Amino acid sequence: MHEDLVLPGAKNTAAKKSNKEESMADKISLDAKVAGEGELPEQGAMFVGEKGRLLLPHFMQLPKKIVRGKYVDISKEIAKLSEKHNLGEPIRNYESEGPKHYHQFVDACLGKAQTTAPFEYGARLTETILLGTIAGRFPGETLHWDAQAAKFKEEKANAYLSGNDRDF
Repeated sequence: MHEDLVLPGAKNTAAKKSNKEESMADKISLDAKVAGEGELPEQGAMFVGEKGRLLLPHFMQLPKKIVRGKYVDISKEIAKLSEKHNLGEPIRNYESEGPKHYHQFVDACLGKAQTTAPFEYGARLTETILLGTIAGRFPGETLHWDAQAAKFKEEKANAYLSGNDRDF
């Protein structure tokens, strides 16, 4: 594993259960688990910068800042930003709803139910996140997004809007 992905308190990966030792329920579970101390979450992102790293689990856990191989408490920074931008308290209980997300999605696709996060919202959120990923390739530059045409004014950024599909 690359040194940037090693987390404080990480356990020796050789000591982890092998796939053979995992139960069948663990292998086929569609519910994401909360990562333990020193473990990467099943879903998330990590930003690696000159002053440290920021680990962003996708749900059920707050971001974690890592500086010089140690976790840094950022709860006060999060609270200050929440207050500054009037974000308020969370209105959903992600601890109980998080594991249900996949099942809600499948049921909504089958027309049997609705998700707690509507597809209309999810599509816009996904677009924003993916555009941010493209923007990260052009540090210090301003990109202009035309939502109606679904393309950038800057052609060099449009090169990242599509790619080759994988064969399965």
